[in-house]
Amino acid sequence: MNQSAAKAFRREVLAELTRRGVSQKELARQLRIPYGTLRTRLNSEGGMRLSMASDISQALQVPLSELIRRSEDDLLADRAA
Repeated sequence: MNQSAAKAFRREVLAELTRRGVSQKELARQLRIPYGTLRTRLNSEGGMRLSMASDISQALQVPLSELIRRSEDDLLADRAA
C-alpha cells in the first residue's frame, strides 16, 4: 500500500470510529493491543500491516474490502479536487 492509500485507509478507520461513537481506546481494548500502539498506527505516516487492517475491520464489524473501497473512493475524490 503506498503512502497516499495508507493515509486514506487510516482516515477511513478514524471516520468509521466516529460514525460508531467508538474511541481509539475502546478499539485498542477490543484488539487487545496497547492504546499507544493503535494510536501510532492510526496517526503515523507509515504503512499498516494487512493483519492489523484485518483485525480492525473485524473489530468494527465492517468487511476489510469495504474499508478499502471507501478509502479508495476518498483517495480518488481527493485527486479529482
